[in-house]
Amino acid sequence: TQAQLPVTTSPQGGQTPFTVTRVPSWLKVLPLSGTLGRDTTHLMLYKFGTRALAAGVYVHTVEISAASLTPGRTQVTLDVPEFWRLSFSPPVLTFASLRDTLTLTVTNVANVPLDFELLPNYGFFQILGKTGSLAMGASAGARVFVDTARLFGHGPGTYTNNYLILRFGPPGSVGPMTIVPVSDVTLPLV
Repeated sequence: TQAQLPVTTSPQGGQTPFTVTRVPSWLKVLPLSGTLGRDTTHLMLYKFGTRALAAGVYVHTVEISAASLTPGRTQVTLDVPEFWRLSFSPPVLTFASLRDTLTLTVTNVANVPLDFELLPNYGFFQILGKTGSLAMGASAGARVFVDTARLFGHGPGTYTNNYLILRFGPPGSVGPMTIVPVSDVTLPLV
């Protein structure tokens, strides 16, 4: 996100060097220094970096200092909306054997805390650690395995189109969902 701010100089005096000070880390101002001509308007470019910021409103006063001029001040306001996003690893759960227990790592890459819930699409998948709360940047591991007793009730064969449903949302509410792919599961003849 970016915006432009016009800066107008006084009709008195000559060339005046200036420096922009008090710039917070989430804001980039271009140029940070230079020379102001007499009775002219310059455009200063503000770029906002919101990736690492928590949701909320950020207000900061930027100062423009120039020799023999009163420092100019401008207030910059940045409103960072909430965004919800979880990532997971590995990208596909692959069971090499029915005895495997796999770990699915869920990471909060949003700018707000999130709750999550993992649900299987078939009842023969069991999940330990299937719900949790994650702070910004935090991760949790859920252990996934095939409950062979429940799978035997389905009969021998290869089960395809397997997935887990990963639902997430702000604390106390899970809403949006994403799909975690799972490899085919084969139940051999006994």
